[in-house]
Amino acid sequence: MSKPEERAYFEIMPDGSCRKVIYFHDNLNIIMEDGIIDIAAAKGQGHYDLIMKGIERSLDLVLGEDETTKNHCKQILEEPKDVSVIHKIQMASKNQELCHFLCVYINGYKLGFDELK
Repeated sequence: MSKPEERAYFEIMPDGSCRKVIYFHDNLNIIMEDGIIDIAAAKGQGHYDLIMKGIERSLDLVLGEDETTKNHCKQILEEPKDVSVIHKIQMASKNQELCHFLCVYINGYKLGFDELK
């Protein structure tokens, strides 16, 4: 089995300094959330491919042999703003963690839209 992608972020400490925090993509919600953001910021096809390789490694670890859910995740990552794709996958998916992520994601997306009005 593959190793999950290693990620990093910087945390601001109470004294104002920063420290680097390393975490792994070993949770479907985090993989999808970070993936949507990272892919939207991809700079060219090479960068996109690099991001997708990391996501695929993490999906392999989390989902194992569940190719259907992996394909659903990839479809969402390709079209994260297409509500019809999200709805179709939410209805078809048997993976409860993915369904929960989509429910939270689409509600957050709608709330963000409502705030812009």
